[in-house]
This record gives sequence, C-alpha cells and structure tokens, in this order.
Amino acid sequence: MKNIKFIAIIVLAGFTGFFVKSNYRNWIGSNLVLENDMYDFGDIEEGSKARYYIRFKNAGLMSLKLNDVSADCGCTVVDWGEGEISSGAIDSVLIEYDTNKIGLINRIVTFNSNSRNSPHAFYLIGNVMPRDITSRSSTNPKESSISMDK
Repeated sequence: MKNIKFIAIIVLAGFTGFFVKSNYRNWIGSNLVLENDMYDFGDIEEGSKARYYIRFKNAGLMSLKLNDVSADCGCTVVDWGEGEISSGAIDSVLIEYDTNKIGLINRIVTFNSNSRNSPHAFYLIGNVMPRDITSRSSTNPKESSISMDK
C-alpha cells in the first residue's frame, strides 16, 4: 500500500512539474492591459493635428517589452519608446493621424510584446472633413442648413 501511495505521489509531482513548466509564463509573465481599446477622433478638420496617447499598464509580475507597435497604414505614425516597462507601471504610445486625407478614419494599431496575451489591437475611428466645409460661416442660411450627420 505504501508503494502505491509513493508511486501516485511521484506521478502527481511529475504532472504538476510539467504543467507548471509549460504554463510558467502565463502565471507570472508580463501582461499588457490597454486603458481603452478604441479612440474616436470625431469630426476633425482637414490639415489639423490628430494626436492621441494610447495608455497601457503592465499588470503582470515580470517586465514588459514592446517588440513592435505599428499601424495598418502609412497615414498613421506611431511613436513608441524602447526599453522595458516594469511590473505595475503605466506608459503610453503617441499616435498621429495624417488628416490630409478626407474621409472616414478606420485604423488599427497593433501592439506586439512579450505579454502573455500578445498581440493587442487598438482601433482609431473618426471622420476628416474638408477644410472649406468645417470653416464656413453660419451667416448664410443655406450653409447653416447643411447637415453633416448623414
């Protein structure tokens, strides 16, 4: 009976060791958590500055290393720093959208890191309006009745 208990303990310890080894990173690794997963610029004027800081936190127990932060098109510039973010620290990434292209904004910024839940997607939406439409004066009754909601 003692031999059966001993063998059972050895087998259980082996399975536990294998499980812990294969899931070690998931338990104590870094964990990138975005403050928000989307930002809406709303209606912005052509040629204006469209900037936003994407804030995130390392909610894991180990340091977070951003390997790459990139946008899905060249109209969005991402400025992210090198280095590691310690456990519990909050940091941000600056994004700038080129508002010289008129129309709807629908972009994705992707975070690739050593986080246990990498990659992360951040969505940018909005609408770039032509400068002459957004800068019209409302003194003309015809112009003031134009609705840009549709």
